[in-house]
Amino acid sequence: MLPVEPQGAGSDRHYGHLLSGPPAYRPHTPWPPLMAVAATLLILMVSMVAAVTAAEWVGGAGQGGDIVASAGLPLAASLVGSQTAAVLLTLLAARAFGGQPRAVLALGPPAGGLSVYLGAFALMVALTSAFTLAVWMLDPETVAGDLAPFTGLLRSPFWWLALLAIGVGAPLMEELIFRGFLFSALAQSRLGMPGASLVTSAAWTVLHASYSLAGLAEVFAIGLFFAWVVWRTGSARVTIFCHGAYNTAVALLLMTGAFPSPAGAGTG
Repeated sequence: MLPVEPQGAGSDRHYGHLLSGPPAYRPHTPWPPLMAVAATLLILMVSMVAAVTAAEWVGGAGQGGDIVASAGLPLAASLVGSQTAAVLLTLLAARAFGGQPRAVLALGPPAGGLSVYLGAFALMVALTSAFTLAVWMLDPETVAGDLAPFTGLLRSPFWWLALLAIGVGAPLMEELIFRGFLFSALAQSRLGMPGASLVTSAAWTVLHASYSLAGLAEVFAIGLFFAWVVWRTGSARVTIFCHGAYNTAVALLLMTGAFPSPAGAGTG
């Protein structure tokens, strides 16, 4: 196992590049792996409770009006509530046992600078575009079906809140939990980097259980890619950027009708 060092290696030009030089990631967390798994499950459970609470509160506040007639606002509020709770709890967990969130969550900057962000995003777009195109050619309803819940929400009056949840909230929540908090604990265990990559990618895929098999395969593959990016660059900032930029781009395409809804899907 690699020695524990601060994340990012920002002062060393030989580290943190995407395709050249040694990998920059060094797991640095006081959390034992099993305790980190338990804490991750607890964070996700509390975030689900926060989602239900937010949806019920918004629905109750607008009872009898147009807000309840449209499920858009309660759904968007549930996403934001869940994501906010998860991010705050993950940041608190990273401070436990004397931990430093910047190191535990790999939030230092990558040594490669802007080129690393752009290079990782370009690779991600190339990989996901090829996969999505292949699935679309075989069965377009599969792609449209996976996107249908977001399509309806983004074409509702509450599109702005949905865009915030999809483009900002989801990337922050998921990257901090899976490629930050949980990844660091597993990577310094006997699982090492390969095992941590597989486990966190599988756990992240379970979070998207409503997707089709093709959608789940794509999520798992992206999870492995993100784990590789963190390993290469030493920074979860890069995956947060890639995740946020990709989600935002897809959301904007859905809003403009570039991806049609499947037959029978509502528009919120």
